Amino acid sequence: MRRSAVVSIACGVVIVLSSVAANVNAQGLNLNGLQNWNFTGMGARARGMGGAYLGISNDGSAGTWNPAGLILNDGIFLTANYSYSNVDAGLDHTPVNPQNLPTEVQSADATLSALSSAAFVAPLTLREHDFYVTAYYHRVQDVFARGEFLVDQQNPGASIFGTPFDVSSSLQGNIAYIGAAFGTSVTSNVFIGANLNLVTGDGVESHEMVLDSTRFNELDPFDQGIDSVIWKDRSEIDYEGLNFTLSAMYRADRWSAGLTFTPGWTLTQNLDYLGKRTDIVNRVPSRPLGIVPGPDGTDREIQIPYTVGLGGGYHINDNLLVAADYQFRAFKREGEYQFQDDPVHPDAPLQTEPTKWYNLHQIRLGVEYLREYDWGLVPVRIGVRNDPRLIGDQSGVVATFDQRAGQQSRRNFKTPRDDYFLPITTSGSSGDQIQAITFTFGSGVHWSQVHLDFALEFMGFSYDESGELIMVRRCDDCDPIDTEVDEWGTRATYEFGRYTRTYDEDRIRFSLNFTGYF
Repeated sequence: MRRSAVVSIACGVVIVLSSVAANVNAQGLNLNGLQNWNFTGMGARARGMGGAYLGISNDGSAGTWNPAGLILNDGIFLTANYSYSNVDAGLDHTPVNPQNLPTEVQSADATLSALSSAAFVAPLTLREHDFYVTAYYHRVQDVFARGEFLVDQQNPGASIFGTPFDVSSSLQGNIAYIGAAFGTSVTSNVFIGANLNLVTGDGVESHEMVLDSTRFNELDPFDQGIDSVIWKDRSEIDYEGLNFTLSAMYRADRWSAGLTFTPGWTLTQNLDYLGKRTDIVNRVPSRPLGIVPGPDGTDREIQIPYTVGLGGGYHINDNLLVAADYQFRAFKREGEYQFQDDPVHPDAPLQTEPTKWYNLHQIRLGVEYLREYDWGLVPVRIGVRNDPRLIGDQSGVVATFDQRAGQQSRRNFKTPRDDYFLPITTSGSSGDQIQAITFTFGSGVHWSQVHLDFALEFMGFSYDESGELIMVRRCDDCDPIDTEVDEWGTRATYEFGRYTRTYDEDRIRFSLNFTGYF
């Protein structure tokens, strides 16, 4: 196979990777769809109860759950939370062909250890009316997502897909709020509050492509056989946004209820290309292969829909509390994804892509039991919640890309951008929505001026994906019986391969919370 043909195919694969990375709906690499957009508040007490806290918020974390509950605090205090997260993700695929692609489970471990939240809470009186106010930092999400687009077998009933490939992407980082909130009373039983959050955060996105050409035994112009091509790159991500929440709470003798509402807002992902991009043809001797320059300064905008939350708590007795929350995010109706898809001109206007995301319905349940001793108070907490993802199992996905546009001989018939971006279309159907389940446990010890609390959270989910890749390849020298004349007046052949995989993710999060009263 001629080197120019390999370069063209490699170029086409790179374009598939670029398109897939830019388009959140692309098959197999739906990294934003795999993230957990069920943002929850801070604090080990709330997390130990599964996050069932909207109706009982009455400590330093209330500003991030239900700000109305801030008024239930007493005194001036500082609270801080340290967290440690471990993520174990596996991609399980068993290719039939070609022989050189991996057949084992590819796993990735990620850990994050940091001060995840801190808040200062104090009373404030304005015109003889009492308020409680707080300023806080809260990392609402430890971002980790991984996806893969893998061609792993040939279809014996069609033309052999000559160059299978494996494209993978990963995203790791965090999204955080820097905010302020207040809570006050309307009556002795009714409270209201609000918060305002500046959204920030950072992360790293990486891509890798492996192009296998071992089944071609022809020589390139340098009389050397083509083996494979590897392509990698990395980009830094900065998150930006602004949102606010309005809240209310009602509290009676043994029970309480809370309501929160967050209007829709825009989250921006700013990508700065770092490299190191490595384009290699494995041969003897090895020689670099330049393909396409990478995008820089790319923007993505995700329309986060409005969120409505309702929660309640009931004291069975003085020491036993049960709580439940329901939260709704209307991604299906309001979700929208905008991105820049021109690597040559990254300042180009954002393109809008309607999402195929699901709505997020989250239910959180929690129990707290207090055990009193002469030397202090020991709480014991358990909880459970679902953490649904925006996407479902991907089945019957079909991706088509047109390698003909990359032919140098067609330069006079193309715009400059066509040298870099090839036509690509995707279609497919989604199965049941991916549902992760999180189990929680918490405890601690409370003294008069110091409270120590901890929480453990265990989450896991898996989903399957399958589909077909179709490449339309310019083929002047192919057998006329196996090709057809296309709209360019040249022969083209249609080659395709199948891909399938199973994704598993397990996550453990440990939180240690300190609260000190002045």
